Amino acid sequence: MNEKIILIFKGIIVLLLGYILGFMLGGLLGDLFNFSLNDRMTMQRVTISTIRIILAIGILKIDLFQKTNFLKCSLKIMAITIFISFIINNNFSFHLFKYNMIFGNFSYALSEEIFYRAILFTILYKIFVKSKKSFLIASIIGSLFFAFAHFFNIINNSQSFKYTIVQVFFAFVIGMFLCLLYKVSNNIIFPILTHFVIDLVASCSPSVNIDLNIIISVIVFLLVSYLIYSLIYKKLEI
Repeated sequence: MNEKIILIFKGIIVLLLGYILGFMLGGLLGDLFNFSLNDRMTMQRVTISTIRIILAIGILKIDLFQKTNFLKCSLKIMAITIFISFIINNNFSFHLFKYNMIFGNFSYALSEEIFYRAILFTILYKIFVKSKKSFLIASIIGSLFFAFAHFFNIINNSQSFKYTIVQVFFAFVIGMFLCLLYKVSNNIIFPILTHFVIDLVASCSPSVNIDLNIIISVIVFLLVSYLIYSLIYKKLEI
């Protein structure tokens, strides 16, 4: 059987098996400690991600926690990505911060980074490894999946369609930077921590109405992000 097909099959097993076992384990822990519905769902995200990490290391042979040889560069990319999140959420307010946001936002960051960067991006990168643009192809496809997943916020969070479209664009850009960070650092902890801060900032930023000024800001933001990303990408020669 083709190695790429086997790799995709293993990835599906890791994602599905991790979800089933993690969902059951999180539910049991929720019952044991009498968690509320939100806390139970948060616990399930953590247990699903934890089991997916174990399966990814065991089945996919992915080393998710390597010692990075480019610590300074990784920290710079983290800083740039977090700075971008503050630009996106320019109405950020410390007054909206609540301590219960920490565990909830961390669980989202953990689950999404394990799914989109540690597993999906890695599989895509291995599939296109023979291409000179393997990293770029894998990061674009992976970030598109990550971005389009935010369309569900229309249903889950009752967001307006315009606001969700803007969020999808931002998610794609952030996803590209997180793929870059993961590739440079070779350690999933860096993207997880960065994603956690980004989500925390977003949680402390109230939604705004979409008008012409915001649309123009989005276009400028995308252009500036592209220029920054291109400079880093060319310098690293990934």
